[in-house]
Amino acid sequence: MKLNSAIEDLLFNQCGVALIKTTDEARKIMAKLSELEAYFEETLQKNGEAAARFAEYKQLQDDLNSEETVLYYKEGLRFGVRLGLDIADRSESVGEDGVWE
Repeated sequence: MKLNSAIEDLLFNQCGVALIKTTDEARKIMAKLSELEAYFEETLQKNGEAAARFAEYKQLQDDLNSEETVLYYKEGLRFGVRLGLDIADRSESVGEDGVWE
């Protein structure tokens, strides 16, 4: 079986965020957040201004989470590339005869 290169995996969507499995702990947290969100939405229906402010808060939180996700992804990718370049630089491990030591 031929393995694709990382570039091919990216091209064919065979790696990345969409394939990351959620942990059991994350699912528990999401369930609790959903429960709390439903409570607040139901409670705030009685106060239109508060409901609108809460909706704005949720949207801003989503936007912030998205921005941070992109930032950490980019930094992780940069570090991975730097690590790969360090690994690929064999000059420190190659003797004068050109043989890998």
